[in-house]
Amino acid sequence: MMRFDRFTERAQEAAQRAAEIGFIIFVLLPGYVNVFPGILGSIFWLLGLGLTTLGYRAEADS
Repeated sequence: MMRFDRFTERAQEAAQRAAEIGFIIFVLLPGYVNVFPGILGSIFWLLGLGLTTLGYRAEADS
């Protein structure tokens, strides 16, 4: 399995955040997509961010 350094991981997270925020502002808020199916991507994104944070903290503690 390929491991990236922390800078690369943080850069990928920043790019994902920018894309997700843009999707919410320019697609969901104007109503181009219904809220229920459109918000699922954001929910999974937040879930992934939370689980990644838990993983980083568990790795730092060990």
